[in-house]
Amino acid sequence: MSMQVENTEICEGCLSTDRKLTTIEQYYDLFLKIINEGTQIISTSKRLVMPHMCWECVAVLQNIHKFREKFKQANDYLNISN
Repeated sequence: MSMQVENTEICEGCLSTDRKLTTIEQYYDLFLKIINEGTQIISTSKRLVMPHMCWECVAVLQNIHKFREKFKQANDYLNISN
């Protein structure tokens, strides 16, 4: 199934077209882990380019990152306490 998109100003996370877009440089590695998890997605030349996402999708990535960091800290604390 292929979809032609005329508008190049589209969020690559939620497909929103009415929001200001930004790159996800700080969260790019996390983004790649998420989209490749449990799938056999093969990066195309387009995927090697930094995705552009709306503020809401960037906020989701930020929250996932914060959760992962908090989880790591809790895990480290619990391993030290035992």
